[in-house]
Amino acid sequence: MAADRGEGLVVVHPGATDPRRRWPAHRFAHVAAALAEEGWQVLVVGDPGERELAEGIAHDAAATAPSAAHRIGAAAGQTDLHALVGLLDAARLVVANDSGPRHLAQALGTPTASVYWGPNLVNAGPRQRRMHRVQISWRQLCPVCGADGTDPFGRSCDHSDPWVADVQADDVLGDAQALLAGR
Repeated sequence: MAADRGEGLVVVHPGATDPRRRWPAHRFAHVAAALAEEGWQVLVVGDPGERELAEGIAHDAAATAPSAAHRIGAAAGQTDLHALVGLLDAARLVVANDSGPRHLAQALGTPTASVYWGPNLVNAGPRQRRMHRVQISWRQLCPVCGADGTDPFGRSCDHSDPWVADVQADDVLGDAQALLAGR
């Protein structure tokens, strides 16, 4: 789908290098569907390895909001870095995990609504709320085995289940709506 590069573009990036930082896909689909129903053009992006994820989110969002399905698309694996930067720059908002594209959007001055794991927010989160809102998971223990993810000398684990799954979709949607409304 070709993105509308006008004022109504919202870019969604559901990927993250560390799978523990990936917010569940169905929550991204909920936010994408709601924003499309409000009239925003929603484009789910990612690298070639995230194509299935992006297409699944776009499909689920379109199924949730059939009257707005024409405003929802996926372009994962279809953009190089230059094109991605162009999309992030043209967007009115980026909804993402703590990821490279979220940080690029911030550097470009594009507002972001994002999901962070608490310790990462301290190290790499935005420094102000005017243009960048975060929802935070303060989970300290692995959701599978209970290993303490904040103890550098403690037992580590290899589980890749999300540590940010407790962040609610309506909270991220509220941040997105406030930013899009200029609040």
